[in-house]
Amino acid sequence: MPFLIEKIRHILKLDQKVHVALVGAGNLGHALCNYNTYQKDNMKIVAVFDNAEHKVGSRINNLIVQPMRE
Repeated sequence: MPFLIEKIRHILKLDQKVHVALVGAGNLGHALCNYNTYQKDNMKIVAVFDNAEHKVGSRINNLIVQPMRE
């Protein structure tokens, strides 16, 4: 079974580092960014975007929320 899991990860390119941009800095966005800090998977949230002006510029862990227009 571990061999099969590794093969699937390779086919889906999950064995490589994948940078992810998160759209939405609400409750779920905050939770995902907080989880991202402790995550050992190859996916890493590197940017957060939100449409709400009051959220733009705020910090979630080491990420600053960017406006959607960017």
